[in-house]
Amino acid sequence: MKTFTCQFVQNRMPAFINNECSVRERRLIGQHLDECAACDAVYRQQRRAQREMQSELPRLGMPDQGRLALIWERVEQELATPPQRVPSKVAPRISWHYGLVAVLAVFMLAVPWVMDSNPVHASVPSQPAPVEMTELEQATPEHEQTLPPVTEVAYATHPEVTTGPVQSVLHNTPPQTPSPASTRPE
Repeated sequence: MKTFTCQFVQNRMPAFINNECSVRERRLIGQHLDECAACDAVYRQQRRAQREMQSELPRLGMPDQGRLALIWERVEQELATPPQRVPSKVAPRISWHYGLVAVLAVFMLAVPWVMDSNPVHASVPSQPAPVEMTELEQATPEHEQTLPPVTEVAYATHPEVTTGPVQSVLHNTPPQTPSPASTRPE
């Protein structure tokens, strides 16, 4: 008796009992069982256990042919009919995310535009605007101001042309000189 042959036969015993072996394997295993009492005892034990399970337990997964035919007919029927669209009771969850992103984008673009429409700058002192003296005298007659005397200034642009005095009308501005083109006789 060879141990290799015994190991091979005992490993293939379930296939031998369930008729899953090839004809050649069945013949070799049958010859070995006739010669080896230990392997024959294992065969008889597994065969007895299989018979007990078949008698005690119902056949699971082995329905009758009529029931299989009915199930297969229903499957074919469902495959032949087009699928019906069932309206969803729940709106997709993704849609409100896009709306929220759009609102935030508009808000982020609108805030700087609204904030910039009425700019607030640091107040910078401005230069006083020149005021005509006659208006000042009319506006405040009780507070008469004494004006410095106007001096005559003569500008000679040409040696032969002279002009009269130019008076300053504005308070904080120096006397203006006439342009040479306007003083020439034509």
